[in-house]
Amino acid sequence: MNNYCNIIKRMIAVLVIALLGTGSATADMYYLDATGGNDTLNNGTESSPWKTLAKVASVLKAGDTVHLKRGEVWKERLTIPVSGQPGSPITFTAYGEGPKPVIHGGRPFPGTWSGPVNGVYTITVPTGPCCAVYFVIENNQMIPHATSPACEDGRWYVENFYTIYYRPESGTPEENNVEMMSTYTGFQLDGKSHIVISDLTFSKIYRGIYGRLPNGTTEPVHDITISNSDFLYNRHGVIFIATQGQENYNLTITGNTFRNNMESVAVYSNNGVETNRNLTITDNLIVDGGVTVGPELWSEFNTGDQEGIGLQNASYSVISRNRVINGAGLTSGIGMWVNNNSRGQYNEFSYNYIENNYGSGLVPGGQGPNTGGHVIAYNVVINAGMGPSTEIWSEVWGGLRLNATQNPASSIYNNILVGSDTNIYLGGGSSNYVIENNISYAPVNHHITNHPNIFLPNVLNYNLYFPNPADGFRIGNDQNGNVIPIRYYDLDGWISVTSQDTPHSFVADPAFVNAQPPYDLHLTANSPAIDAGAGVGLNADHDGKPVLGATDIGAYEFGTRPTGEATAAGTVTGDFTASFVSDNTYESLREILFDLPGDGRDYSYLEHTWTFDVNGGGNLSFVVEAHHDANTEGDDFVFSYSTDGVLFTNMLTVTKTFDDDTLQSYALPPGLNGPLYIRVQDTDRTKKRTALDALHIDQMYVQSQ
Repeated sequence: MNNYCNIIKRMIAVLVIALLGTGSATADMYYLDATGGNDTLNNGTESSPWKTLAKVASVLKAGDTVHLKRGEVWKERLTIPVSGQPGSPITFTAYGEGPKPVIHGGRPFPGTWSGPVNGVYTITVPTGPCCAVYFVIENNQMIPHATSPACEDGRWYVENFYTIYYRPESGTPEENNVEMMSTYTGFQLDGKSHIVISDLTFSKIYRGIYGRLPNGTTEPVHDITISNSDFLYNRHGVIFIATQGQENYNLTITGNTFRNNMESVAVYSNNGVETNRNLTITDNLIVDGGVTVGPELWSEFNTGDQEGIGLQNASYSVISRNRVINGAGLTSGIGMWVNNNSRGQYNEFSYNYIENNYGSGLVPGGQGPNTGGHVIAYNVVINAGMGPSTEIWSEVWGGLRLNATQNPASSIYNNILVGSDTNIYLGGGSSNYVIENNISYAPVNHHITNHPNIFLPNVLNYNLYFPNPADGFRIGNDQNGNVIPIRYYDLDGWISVTSQDTPHSFVADPAFVNAQPPYDLHLTANSPAIDAGAGVGLNADHDGKPVLGATDIGAYEFGTRPTGEATAAGTVTGDFTASFVSDNTYESLREILFDLPGDGRDYSYLEHTWTFDVNGGGNLSFVVEAHHDANTEGDDFVFSYSTDGVLFTNMLTVTKTFDDDTLQSYALPPGLNGPLYIRVQDTDRTKKRTALDALHIDQMYVQSQ
């Protein structure tokens, strides 16, 4: 009887849950218009939008979507009150036309300006978190600091945190629309999950998007996606902090633009055991990091890390295809550290481009005893570690800065390092790295600086160094007052004392397309880096071009792309630049009709030719990723080549009718030098077959075999 009663109770409980589920509210869509909206009279639809973020925050639930009108500005903070659910995230995005909606950190100064006295206006704001002044904004532009209360024209000065001095170049504070940057957070996501934020702008805020684990709760930040948004002039663009022993996880930050932030992306821990897991930080553009306005740096106003992307205790994460350009911070373009009592393992740092960084370029290895298993591949780092040579750190930043014993080993494959103070810095304790297939080119001082006085266990081989000065390889260092005997070597001396970089590393000019600004670090056809690398199991280069045959040294597999094209018969959508990268963006060629009215000889046909420049010898292959429309006529497309544009030799035929991301290739005869013409034609020109079939080309190039 007791068992029977328990079964009945469970059945009733299941039924109640089911009934509650069927009666739950459905997801809603809300619309906001900061100018034309009304929280009282309107109902939040597109034709009757609300005005404020506060209004929509009062009704949010899982599955809801909030649309902010493009071209509008919200000067308020949103603390997101609830989480979404798996499959039902809460989404914030844009609607309408024009620039992205702006979440703005500016606020009017409370009170009245006094003065001017000798051209300077003064105001004292109330103390407290509501009114802390992080910057002064004039006509929507942040203006630089002055050096004293006397103020230079167009600058401001703060005294005791809350007394502000301001000297306009002309006019009054009111006429210049002077505001204080005082908003601490744009969107606050403490303890929230399943949130999607896209197509918004966060500007002039202390922290654009911020989330951590609130005190007294156990729900970390997780399953957050931030995409296609702009972060401008913030102290932190996006920052998440793991606290109270919990870990943040499943954070995706992709396709965003960050400009003039002190630190653009920060995913940190609370200096304890907390970790961050499954981060996806990809395809972001980070420009002028660490710079406030003009020549002024965030470091002049506020201390703290100034990475483009800063990570702490991260594991199982992908940091890929980001561009970090002009970083003024004293730390790194992309960097990670690991606390001694935590861990950071199995991350991928790949396909990133870092140029002109004051501190280190890429710091992927982490510190602490529990770091390793990372893959650092196909990155390009140019002109990093460029702080003044008088600084104690000037030679130890490194284009690629490696730290700590890796457990398990970390792999450094196919990177290009150009013009940094030292291109590769092996910090104290750096060991268990495998460093192969890299190009170190024209460092200011050293190809490699090895901090200890002995070489710790690492594996270096298949690397190309150029040039080969007598002090190109340095062992020992001066750091923090600790003098470690310093010795300098050329490559032969380095090999002799370390037994590394043998037998396959060498000195040679890599023959880049352009080794000066604007940089083009692709290999030319006579580069000694072609086919000189080790097979390390990676299959796509910095451009996404596949590795075919022997691996080239560096971040770019050798290959030439079309430089021109001509259509003899057909219509073209897009152009040959769409064939540079495999990204499902096509150059599409459609047949035209051969039309002779009344004689019954009509048919469809296509003929199109591209021009390549293959200056230099070597064994080359033509490679194409293409498909065509399905048809009932058996009409395919044949590619052929010619060296004179007149006589063509058939190579391969495209028969696929869907994009399966596979490549077709043809081995060209050896020794080709000069222009190469690649032609495509349809294969069926039977009378009365008039369907206008199309060929779609995703990727096409000529590459060393």
